[in-house]
Amino acid sequence: DASHPDIAASLHAVGDVYSRKGLYDEALASYESSLHMRREAHGGADASHPDIAASLHAIGNVYSRKGLDDEALVSYESSLRMRREAHGGADASHPDIAVSLHAIGNVYSRKGLYDEALVSYESSLRMRREAHGGADASHPDIASSLHAIGNVYCSKGLYDKALESHESSLRMRREAHGGADASHPDIACSLHAIGNVYSRKGLYDKALVSFESSLRMLRVFCTQWECHSKLSV
Repeated sequence: DASHPDIAASLHAVGDVYSRKGLYDEALASYESSLHMRREAHGGADASHPDIAASLHAIGNVYSRKGLDDEALVSYESSLRMRREAHGGADASHPDIAVSLHAIGNVYSRKGLYDEALVSYESSLRMRREAHGGADASHPDIASSLHAIGNVYCSKGLYDKALESHESSLRMRREAHGGADASHPDIACSLHAIGNVYSRKGLYDKALVSFESSLRMLRVFCTQWECHSKLSV
């Protein structure tokens, strides 16, 4: 069969569609075929290139969605290593590196390795702030990092820190989607997380307000699958 970078790009795109449809085995087959071609194009099995890193990251995403966290971690870490090589080394800062670090944090969090998850998420957050204007920057990617950090703090029982992170994320998501009265699945996700924290603190009336606000938005915006994926981020 022919092997060419354009074919590899098409296979990657096919994998993306299969993944969005929840057809993970088919997605994995497409991504692995794309990876094979990209390695051939860039020097073989040991080659390092941003396109190879993108394939490895996508494969990691599929493994993650299949619940194969150890396999996902191997793929994400290989992708991270290549992205660091492409953008300046171990201390490099780049949005693609931030994406890899966030994904690795997700795996650590699911495995219950909360300290390791926090290190990854905070590194990703730092890069995202650098990319979008500094410590006071507001951006959906920064909000995503803050949300993930809030989830880890909540899992560790550090509820005040969790609330601070989730409220910062909520504020950015509202700014991104139209202001204080905005309605969006990401805002609903933040409100749900804030409700979780209040519930764990025993502040049930406040929890109920947050959960009901989240529920109202999710009923408008989400299909069942989308709601589940949002609330489990």
